[in-house]
Amino acid sequence: MTDPPVLSEPKALRLARYLREFVSLRSTTVHNVGQYESVLWFSDMPQESECLSPAWHNDFKSGDPWLEVRKQQLPGVPEPPTIILPWIDQEALRRATGEMPALRSTRLIPDDNAETGDGEEPPLVTDHISDHPEVTAAYNRYSPNWLAWCAEYRRRDGIQQVYAELFRLHTQVRKQGEIVELALGLGLLDWRNGKSVPILRHVGTARVDLHFEPATGVMRLEPAVEGAQLRIEDDMLEAELRPERGHYASVKGQLNAIGDEIWDRARISAALKSWAEALHPDSQWSDELKPATATAGKPTVSFAPALILRKRNQAGMVRIYDSIINRLSANVGVGEIPPGWNGLIEDTDDTDDPEAWAESPTTPTPSNFQSEEIYFPLPANREQRRIVEAINQRRGVLVQGPPGTGKSHSIANLMCHLLASGKRVLITAETGHALKVLKEKLPEELQPLCVSLLGQGGDSFAELNAAVQGITSRFAAWSPGAYDERITEIDRELDTSRRSLAKIDTELRSLREGETHPHSLISGTYQGTASKIAEKVSTERDSYGWLRVPQRSAEDPPVTKADLLAWLNIRRCYGLEAIADSKLRTVESDKLATPSNFATAVTAEREANLAIERLSALREHKAYTPIMALESNARTQFAEALKNLNDARRKFSRPGYGWIQAGLREMLDGRQALWRALFDQSQNLIQQIDKLLNGLGSSSISLPEGKETKTVRLDAAAVIEHLQAGGRWKAFGIVTPKAVRDRTYLRDEVKVDNRAADSVERLKFVCAHLDFTLAIQDLERAWEDHGGLPVSSQPRIRLAAIGEHVGILGDALNYAQVCQKLNRYMASVRPKIPEPDWLSEQAEDWLNIIDATGVEDRQRVAANQVTSSLHQLKSVRDLQDAHPVVSSLIQTIEQRDVAAYSHAHDRLCEIERTRRDQNLRQNTESVVSTTVPGFIEAVARDFDNPAWDERFAGWEDAWRWAIADDWLRKRSDFTYQEELWNRRRDTEKSIGKSLAEAASFRAWTHFFNRINTKPSVRAALNGWRGAVQAMGKGTGRSARLERLRREARQYMDQCREAIPVWIMPRYLVAEMVEPAPSRYDLVIVDEASQLGIESLFLFYIAKKLVVVGDDQQISPYGIGISDEAIAGLQHHYLEGIPHHYALSAQSSLYANAKIRFGQNLVLREHFRCMPEIIQFSNDLCYASNGTPLDPLRAYPANRLQPVVLRHISEGYRTGSPQNAVNEPEADAIIAQITACIGDPRYSGRTMGVISLQGEAQAKLIEHKLLERLEPEIIEERRLICGDAYAFQGDERHVIFLSMVAAPNERIGALSTESARQRFNVAASRAQDQLWLFHSVTLDVLSPTCMRHHLLSYMLHPERQLANEATQRFESPLEHHIYDQIADRGFHVRTQVCVGDPTNHRYRIDLVVEGMQGRLAVECDGDQWHGADRYEQDMARQRDLERAGWQFVRVRGGEFYRDHAKALEPLWAELDRLGIKPGGVDQAAAEPPSPAVVDDLGHPDVGDSTSTDSSLAECIEQTGMLNGKPDQSSEQLHEPIRSSDHRPLRSTPLPGTLFAPYVAYNGSAGDDPRSIALNAVADGLCRIIEIEGPMIARCAYATYLHGCGIKRMGRELRSTMNKALSSAIRQGRIISESDGDTRGVMFSTVRIKGTPPIRIRTRGPRFFNEIPPDELCAVGQLISENLHVVSGTDEHLRLVLDHFDLRRLTTQVGTTILEILDKKLKCISSTQSQTGVI
Repeated sequence: MTDPPVLSEPKALRLARYLREFVSLRSTTVHNVGQYESVLWFSDMPQESECLSPAWHNDFKSGDPWLEVRKQQLPGVPEPPTIILPWIDQEALRRATGEMPALRSTRLIPDDNAETGDGEEPPLVTDHISDHPEVTAAYNRYSPNWLAWCAEYRRRDGIQQVYAELFRLHTQVRKQGEIVELALGLGLLDWRNGKSVPILRHVGTARVDLHFEPATGVMRLEPAVEGAQLRIEDDMLEAELRPERGHYASVKGQLNAIGDEIWDRARISAALKSWAEALHPDSQWSDELKPATATAGKPTVSFAPALILRKRNQAGMVRIYDSIINRLSANVGVGEIPPGWNGLIEDTDDTDDPEAWAESPTTPTPSNFQSEEIYFPLPANREQRRIVEAINQRRGVLVQGPPGTGKSHSIANLMCHLLASGKRVLITAETGHALKVLKEKLPEELQPLCVSLLGQGGDSFAELNAAVQGITSRFAAWSPGAYDERITEIDRELDTSRRSLAKIDTELRSLREGETHPHSLISGTYQGTASKIAEKVSTERDSYGWLRVPQRSAEDPPVTKADLLAWLNIRRCYGLEAIADSKLRTVESDKLATPSNFATAVTAEREANLAIERLSALREHKAYTPIMALESNARTQFAEALKNLNDARRKFSRPGYGWIQAGLREMLDGRQALWRALFDQSQNLIQQIDKLLNGLGSSSISLPEGKETKTVRLDAAAVIEHLQAGGRWKAFGIVTPKAVRDRTYLRDEVKVDNRAADSVERLKFVCAHLDFTLAIQDLERAWEDHGGLPVSSQPRIRLAAIGEHVGILGDALNYAQVCQKLNRYMASVRPKIPEPDWLSEQAEDWLNIIDATGVEDRQRVAANQVTSSLHQLKSVRDLQDAHPVVSSLIQTIEQRDVAAYSHAHDRLCEIERTRRDQNLRQNTESVVSTTVPGFIEAVARDFDNPAWDERFAGWEDAWRWAIADDWLRKRSDFTYQEELWNRRRDTEKSIGKSLAEAASFRAWTHFFNRINTKPSVRAALNGWRGAVQAMGKGTGRSARLERLRREARQYMDQCREAIPVWIMPRYLVAEMVEPAPSRYDLVIVDEASQLGIESLFLFYIAKKLVVVGDDQQISPYGIGISDEAIAGLQHHYLEGIPHHYALSAQSSLYANAKIRFGQNLVLREHFRCMPEIIQFSNDLCYASNGTPLDPLRAYPANRLQPVVLRHISEGYRTGSPQNAVNEPEADAIIAQITACIGDPRYSGRTMGVISLQGEAQAKLIEHKLLERLEPEIIEERRLICGDAYAFQGDERHVIFLSMVAAPNERIGALSTESARQRFNVAASRAQDQLWLFHSVTLDVLSPTCMRHHLLSYMLHPERQLANEATQRFESPLEHHIYDQIADRGFHVRTQVCVGDPTNHRYRIDLVVEGMQGRLAVECDGDQWHGADRYEQDMARQRDLERAGWQFVRVRGGEFYRDHAKALEPLWAELDRLGIKPGGVDQAAAEPPSPAVVDDLGHPDVGDSTSTDSSLAECIEQTGMLNGKPDQSSEQLHEPIRSSDHRPLRSTPLPGTLFAPYVAYNGSAGDDPRSIALNAVADGLCRIIEIEGPMIARCAYATYLHGCGIKRMGRELRSTMNKALSSAIRQGRIISESDGDTRGVMFSTVRIKGTPPIRIRTRGPRFFNEIPPDELCAVGQLISENLHVVSGTDEHLRLVLDHFDLRRLTTQVGTTILEILDKKLKCISSTQSQTGVI
């Protein structure tokens, strides 16, 4: 046998093909619309204004809703004349059949004329209608009214039925949006050709959204926000029957052009008709709303629009796998397989490189962005943080998340961290239930980076628009690096906060370590246990007890011992006069000359004056004044220049330089050019001669006489050139060449060192010698007019002499330049300085003048030194608060009196010393007063006491003692410990806030950096925003709005690419996502056990995968797929691929991840359910597997009874096991839901119903609920009905379970794995309360059946909990504290287990319980178990606080030192929580009795129907507190219960303080609908006059009951409200609302002029019918007369005793407390003013 050809393909491709075929197996083809879940034909809808659709007419306007249906109020039957009632079928009158019931022709009546004996009944005789013409006349008068009512009722009922059906469809989509979808069908194809399966199905479909507006009671059908997306569906046709493909393009174009305007009949008809004609030549088209009748064999296509609820097809999944197959086929042999996909076909290690994961190749990341931080803004435990660690190291992480273990919380934290890391993330699940809360958990700043699409009915347009608007708004203000500085700052803040947290924890640990742990305080000054430290502190108290420091003082004192002693000395030394004298104004001494400096200055001034007198002649010189005018520095520089010139001038006077004087004169006169030229020429020739001399050396040369030197030089050069060119002196030995013919004398006569100059070298030497001679000659000629040059026989010596000669010339030139420069300077200054004769010694006179000016400068400086401070002193002297010493100083300076100045200066220094001491005193007092308030004042009162010197000498020791004493004091300071805990909580919150902010800035930076590199994405974002802004608010529909919406949709795909985080159910992923390899950095799959293997494509699109789920919850069923088909596919495609069993129809994505991922984490802390609820699942699924859950949720105030059992003894089952229903159970659930909704304890709580056997029971209950409750209530309560599958991933406050099974039918055992999973899911959805309605008992159930497990648990739920009945104590401290609490009457439990009861993971020492909640008390004894154990205890407390627990800690040392003070925080916390002595009133948690469910098939005569009743009214009517069952939520209770003769208990009040309640009897008036409002108001006044003050609603009930009306609908309620309001306006009735905002109906009313309060017995009233003022007055009287503390349980019970109410429920207790708190002051005031009857 050979392998199939497909096995030659790579395994990656074969797996994709296998999954593609698997998806196809799950697809079923619908041939008949009857196979859909529901079909609502537009042709069957009433065409009314309240049920409006463009289908009814042809004037459709673009943007109109496709269907709008308004909720109807059904009218009540008109009251028939009493005279006709005996002659007519009253039941038939209630039915709006369209035909008026006829009168009976006869009736039997007693014969009153017959003679009868005693006790005999009279015989019956026939009475004929013909004998009663008045009856016929009354009937004829009534008939038109009844027919009009019937017509209107039927009209409204038809609309209401459509409304109810639409709401049912809305509920189904909301409940199972992942399974079903709504679509609009157009073009019904009816084709019965006899050759194939008959077809009756729409060929055109449009996407729709169904919106429910509870506030207005409107159901609205509109095109989907992504557009109608009209398309042809022909999968029901065999391939050979379909039109040619070419026709589809034409039809598709027409449909695309139609867009959302599907009611454009001409265009839609043209498109569908063209397709029909292409289908078959004999096809027929009908434009009618009703389906046309088909002709045999000929296809008929009718417009026939219908709203269809159908199962979703697999088109999206097929598209996904087709795309993956195409990619893998194209990449065979060339492309890499995504690691996740490869992990499905090979057993590979899933470890990954953490560094590669940390990098983000698509996002430029600043270097400062590298961080090891985990950005979890929400609290997280260790298991949740390990997820991040695992992601960093592996490609896949499996997280087992049992019910309620914070999976959504963990995923939200992960999302935040991944965004901060710049990752692209997809979060998906099978349904939207588990996803809906994720985005809300993100920090608000991050939410625009996340789009959450949860399926049909959600506004994806609005969701994406909100994201784009947030992105573009922020991007407009962003620039690269904009957030870097803030990110760095946050990192610093986080470090600071964590250091602070560590410090707080250290201090808390120190406080906890107690008496036995050694401590080291103040650098070891105090060491040992707390007791030893206390002993030492006590011993030193006499020495240091004078000092007390505040809490948290520093270990080092704020001042030194020297500072304090100095301060003490200052306080003692200075009197008030000296201090006041020091405050007068002076000049600072450091700004005055010291006495010695002053004396020196005075002497210098005197000497300078004498010197000036001696220089009087120089001062008369013409240059003195100009030179004196120069600045000192200028004179100094001028003198330096003159001195240098004078020294240079002396060189020119030396012998042998007589020529220089004349030259200098010429130079000074400005004739320097000649001399400059001579100098330059001489310099050049000297350099040339020096160079030639160096080359000549000591060699000699002889030249022929008579030859000129220049001629010889030229001839030598020519011969050299000839010889260097290769020439010779003789050619061929005999011929003299022309070049040397006349120059042979050079060879013959010229000698170099007596050798002939016949070579080039010698000739060059000759040339050099001749050049030297010519240069000397040139130099001599230049100097022959200026005295000649020195002569010497030695060339070298002569050259040196000539150089010196030339150097003198250079010096002269420089001298002349400097003189001219000085001349220009002297001419430039003002006044101008005359020029000296530069060739004489006149410049020395100028130098002497400069010296004379220096003496005058010294005199001026000395005078300034003497008088420098005079100006400042005089400015101070003129002030009002100047010190006399200032005037003294001025006088001494002016008189140059050195001795007096010294005395005044010393006085000034003494004043300043006083000031410094006072400043030191003030600084010391400021520092010490700030650090130790009150200390300075205490010392100042007795500072002359010498004891302070001794105390301050030991200041540092005293300070350390005070710190130790404060440490001991803090240990018993509960306020400080509480402050530490509060600071810790605040610090943790601050860290979370900082993490959220840091994550936000990092995420936005990553995001902006990424889109900055993608211009097309930026353009799409801006394009979207522009289109949406043009749309305005975007509400409603119009042609322009639709056009703008289409424009916005064009940008949608590119905008989607920009968003980094997407949340959507798996089917939307399949429809929207292009499956590119590693498209997302991380994919998180929630509730993964629900996802089948068709979802394995997620491994292909994810770089990494986090799979969150629970294999103890529902797994894919694989129903409808045969095992043979799967086996065939596996054989065909999966050869060589491991783990075939994990790729079966029953396997899940979770199961695959469990096999293939190496990291498995378990979340065990359970936060959702009350412990009694989750314990069933814990025992059933988790504890036995070694992973028990830890239920941590604390008891809330007024908690409901967690588990409630209702046995329906009359229950019976009908239908097959797959479609079983138990109507009595359904009715019981309906009644109970109605009662719960009417019970205030259930206010705001959501509800759900789960059938434990199939969906039929859930559908029945849903149908009954829709009849019983208003849709608005169902929507508000999120009340859905379904099986366990419909609720997985979801939760409700209250869940009602219907077991369905009943003894009348065989009960099979539900013992399979799938049954266990279903029961686990069903039982773990309830947060607060779980109900089980069952018709069977344990004896008829198999012990292996899940029903038996559940029922037996709920019969005895407490048996699963730890036995805490016997009080146990781990230490004497616990026992002693227990006694203290119990002695006050509180209910206390010891060693309370919280969490897994087997492992006792969490155990609390004491728990105090009351009606309002529980308080945990931890007793910290004197035994220390180590730091690790302490950290575990603190972590335990934080976990429990996160779950809602409140803690108080009592430490043993403080308790035994002062137990009263130690327990003060405990009593305060109990009071704050409202926990009172007396414990838990078990009756408080009892659920309400079921409401009476009336027959809803028709309205009662004279009453409004159930749809016209107000649920709010029903709520107010429920709840008897006297032990009687609750009345119907819709039926008005009997206001007078004269038959109630039960004995009354004695009231605690004296009989003189109250009166018996008097009820109104009889009729107060006629039917309010048939009389004027004034007449109704009169009747209400009569009732209120007897029973008032009373609740207005009770007056309504009494009035209506007297008319025979049992129900009060909206119309009646409105009438009664109007009548009462009229009486109030007329001043006949006083209305007091008591703060109730629900309207006049719930106010307290009384007749004007009567007392506002009347204390009476209860009478026939219910608790909620007693006016609050009356309740409060009774409470006040009981408190005053019986001396009972107001608000205690005893007080509340006495109030109830007065009103003969038998039990104190939590709700009643809370209500009375609220009334007492609210009304007490008001009633006291009212009683004093008006009196009380």
